[in-house]
Amino acid sequence: MATMKTSLNRKDKVISENENRIKFLQEEKTSLNDQLIELRVKVSEPTSQNKSFLDNKNTLVTRNENLRQEYNDLMMRLNKVTAENNKLMKEIGELSDKYSDIKDSKLTSNSQIDMIKRRCDELSMINKEYENRVDALEVELSEARSMLQERTREADYKAY
Repeated sequence: MATMKTSLNRKDKVISENENRIKFLQEEKTSLNDQLIELRVKVSEPTSQNKSFLDNKNTLVTRNENLRQEYNDLMMRLNKVTAENNKLMKEIGELSDKYSDIKDSKLTSNSQIDMIKRRCDELSMINKEYENRVDALEVELSEARSMLQERTREADYKAY
């Protein structure tokens, strides 16, 4: 009986130890479950953030591609505008040269016109002088004819 009592005491002690062990393990299980829940929450946040970051990255990559395309389009447009500007600048240079030539030609023409007008005025004055001289000579000639006719009449009269 003493051995049974000892055996029973041992079994009670083992049962008590096992109960304590079960209690400890249950508390540890509860603590581990709480930690697991916290870790799942903590893991879900970075996963959610990672998904958000991936979405932002994809949006930024798409925007970057669109901006590159827009940049390329703008560069092509800039090249076209630059080429057109160069063409217009060349045309402006040519027109400016033509304008200068025409302006110089006009100045030369105006100078020539002034010289011709002066020459015309000189010739007009010379012409008037000659016309006056011709008129004077015609008057002189008319007087000389009249005198000649008078002398011829006198001579004819004297001859008769």
